[in-house]
Amino acid sequence: MGKIEFDAAAADAVVRAATSGKDELRAQSGARRSAVEEAAADFSGAYADRFTESASTESTDRGKLASVLDDLVGQVRDAKSSAQAEEERLNALDAWNEAERERQHAAATSLLATTTLPPVAIRAPKPSEVAVRPPSIHAAFAPRERRRSGGGTGHGRSSADPARLRDFSIVSRANDAAAESKASTLASAWTAFTASCSWVLIEGCTFVTGFDRFLEENRADAAWIDRIADAFEQAGSSGSLANARIDKATDDELVRDVQRLFADDLTPTQVAAMWADLGLTRADAADLALLPTSVLTALGNLEGAPYWARGAATSLYSTAGSPPRRSSWTTLAARTASTARRRARTPKTFPHSNRSRHHSTPTAARASEASRYSAQTIRPWLRCPSEISTKPRTSPGRCRGWDRARAA
Repeated sequence: MGKIEFDAAAADAVVRAATSGKDELRAQSGARRSAVEEAAADFSGAYADRFTESASTESTDRGKLASVLDDLVGQVRDAKSSAQAEEERLNALDAWNEAERERQHAAATSLLATTTLPPVAIRAPKPSEVAVRPPSIHAAFAPRERRRSGGGTGHGRSSADPARLRDFSIVSRANDAAAESKASTLASAWTAFTASCSWVLIEGCTFVTGFDRFLEENRADAAWIDRIADAFEQAGSSGSLANARIDKATDDELVRDVQRLFADDLTPTQVAAMWADLGLTRADAADLALLPTSVLTALGNLEGAPYWARGAATSLYSTAGSPPRRSSWTTLAARTASTARRRARTPKTFPHSNRSRHHSTPTAARASEASRYSAQTIRPWLRCPSEISTKPRTSPGRCRGWDRARAA
């Protein structure tokens, strides 16, 4: 850093980070397009239309973000050139002023020492005293919100292959993880740049928060698609389901309920009371992964929320991008209703599960039910019903009731 507030090294770091981020976003086009096409192959109905709309929005926003980062690279490079020109002008002007002082001093000394006039020295032209105008950097980006659930599905039906849907989520999360690493590096470089390059005018640079919001929308898409796959797997087939049933499975009730806790006028006591009404317990900690990262961040610092929820939210936010752990036998929406509503609802029945209130299911019926969740259907991250929301299964004998039902 020289005579002006501009750090060339910080500018170079932004250029490298933005270039890397832009290249990563553009390189993901092929993999994301293939994943969308594969998922859409057996996906039809209103939810299939929403899926393709969401995928189109993601593709368009990703291209816009890459263009914004590309433009940012050019602006930062121009700013660096302007800063270098201003530094050179100031240095040349200082050198000329110093030379002029020495010349005048030499001329005055010569007049005192002799009666003859000193020889006329040829002076170099004076450098410009007009400062180089500081450039401005403008890099705005804000992704569009994507419609996923709620009204508009009608009374029709949708069909999908849950395995293809989950493959889409896997590809999406892998690409998001790679992009998130680039976004983090870029955010750090930009923070250092703004702190050490105040000579440059910065106007409307929202690409950092926009990048984070874009990835948050992508994670919400992946969680949404997983919930749709849950609905089909819970039905025991990859056929069609009524849109109303998928509406229930993909309802974002938990997100809305948790966001109500962030009102500025609520005290910690009121927050604790509202949390109790949600009916969530420590057993539901893993399912908080379905919340957007912005909600997880706020929840982790929310006074009045239980410590287990705040800790789980902080942990999940720090590992955002990894596949959430969940049960396909019960949807999150059903467990976020109030305690009174949950008591009134007829409990679900699982084969020989210690979470069920019905233990009189005949052996043959249990075996039939167990056959629906065969090894081809159950994913590695699913566990037997008796271990939902407790500990990961570490040995085949941990859930003996489930094993006996499958072997019957």
